[in-house]
Amino acid sequence: MGLITDIISAGLDSSTTELLNKALIAATRLGDASMVEFASKELNGYQGSDLPDHRKLRGQLKARTPYSGWEVAPISTDDLGFLLVTKFSEGVAEMEDLISTSGAGMVQVIPGPGQQQLLRKMFSAESDVTFAQFVTKSAVVQSLQRSRSIVLDWALKLEASGVAGDGLTFSSKERRAAPHITNTLINHGVMLQPHIQQGGDGDQAMDLGPDFQTLSALMVEVLGRVNELGPAAAEAQADAQTVLAQINSGKPKEGVVRACLESLRSIMENATGTLLADEVKNKLAPYLVSLGPMIAALAG
Repeated sequence: MGLITDIISAGLDSSTTELLNKALIAATRLGDASMVEFASKELNGYQGSDLPDHRKLRGQLKARTPYSGWEVAPISTDDLGFLLVTKFSEGVAEMEDLISTSGAGMVQVIPGPGQQQLLRKMFSAESDVTFAQFVTKSAVVQSLQRSRSIVLDWALKLEASGVAGDGLTFSSKERRAAPHITNTLINHGVMLQPHIQQGGDGDQAMDLGPDFQTLSALMVEVLGRVNELGPAAAEAQADAQTVLAQINSGKPKEGVVRACLESLRSIMENATGTLLADEVKNKLAPYLVSLGPMIAALAG
């Protein structure tokens, strides 16, 4: 049996980890860099900001005290909706283990001490309040299923194009054809481009949304396209430059940054009909909400 046929068969009854390992072997032998990258990240975990959408799962943020059970945290989806998204960046084996060990149909993700402190500041909560995100097990299963679908789509396209392999080897013709097939899947949106924790102490269990790195990138974007704002361009430019200067100082003053962001939001709201305004105005709200905790985290 050729390796591609073996992958297709594994899609029926093998674990996601086994399926991705077979895909990694096949992609490596075919010289298919895109599938090697995808399978490696799914198996070993994602780093940085390249997490694909199927690893960002929506759930509920809840809080409890030593004297009460879990209660849903009051969240405005306009300003704090990012707190409802749990980022699963670990390898698929950890996700499969989490599904098998979690009960009651829910996966509970408890942020580490640093994130707990930021959440308490966001919600003005007492020091004995604990926060956690709750995601349905079915959502985690669907995330793994998306990974499986990508591998199977790839293998089926290879098979249909005559790329099957002989045991663990492929002919020169098959190796030449494979990258073209993968690029076709990427162009049609089938393939994706570029830490689960359960009561651990790490700080990667959930996404606390805005930070100064992404705020800097947003200000750079505003400066690069500020002329789109017409008469308001000069004021927007001054605001964005001030925010960048505050961030680069290493000791940003909350009052100064907040005033500039509020001014920018006002400019964007009044600059109706411009693409930059439409793109930026909704991105500013999370920074205004989280600015205090962001500065506290920088100082800490």
